[in-house]
Amino acid sequence: MTSFPVTASVVGLGPAGRIAAHRASARGWDVTAYDPAGGTLPSTIGLWCDQLPDWLPSDFLAATFQPSVILADGTERQLARNYGVVNKDCLQELGGFHIERRALTDSETTGTDITIVTTGRTHAAVGRGGQVRQLAIGHIFSLDDVPSAHRRAVLMDFTPAEPVAPATEPASFSYRIFLDDRTFLIEETILATPTPMVDGYRGEAGAPVGSGGEADDSVLLALLRRRQSVRLKSLGLSEDLAIDEEVVSFPLLANLPSRRGDFWHSGPSMGTLFGFAGGWMHPATGYSVG
Repeated sequence: MTSFPVTASVVGLGPAGRIAAHRASARGWDVTAYDPAGGTLPSTIGLWCDQLPDWLPSDFLAATFQPSVILADGTERQLARNYGVVNKDCLQELGGFHIERRALTDSETTGTDITIVTTGRTHAAVGRGGQVRQLAIGHIFSLDDVPSAHRRAVLMDFTPAEPVAPATEPASFSYRIFLDDRTFLIEETILATPTPMVDGYRGEAGAPVGSGGEADDSVLLALLRRRQSVRLKSLGLSEDLAIDEEVVSFPLLANLPSRRGDFWHSGPSMGTLFGFAGGWMHPATGYSVG
């Protein structure tokens, strides 16, 4: 029988780890979180407002809006759900637990009653043509600089930025959201796209394939930058007006939970799997589904 207070370890302090550590400590548990960086957060975290739990602070969302989706033929569909962008400062301040700024070694055990694992070993997904990555080029604007006709949230605008483009180039979409009551993000994005490998394996046609070497995203990022420039012009904007730029390029990671159930029983990476470690990341987009 576990005595009170329960002792718990949380491995990884991304968004899922911080939430888990905070809620465990709010229940009176004695919690220690392990993360070499002390915790990291993505630049933008969005979610559906109707999925938010009641315990969150009132300032947890920096912006809320009802977005639309624009199809490739220009047809626009207004979504019936409210979308929110997380106030990262508020999320970062969720505490009540002790943080150890280090990683656990393979032979180390935490000695606590419960271990919650939110990170772990992964491998990059590979498709025909190279490592599968998500890429984006985005610019953040002062809301005052965005023409009034375009001050509206569009989760995905699939209309081509360049009406005439080679069929061999991957499709992209525009993502336009409020970050708070002062700033607006416009981002051109490509999802789940094979990226050529440098010094990797090559197929019969000579194209890089497999997971060897390093991914060369330069061509795809240049393509996105070109499309972003065209898209911005169509919205009455230019890169020169931006107050910040965001470049996204990361591999889509495969992280498969144990087939033996939710609990592993040996080593520091063993415990209750939560967040990314629990398989809560969509394999095609890299976005959390939890």
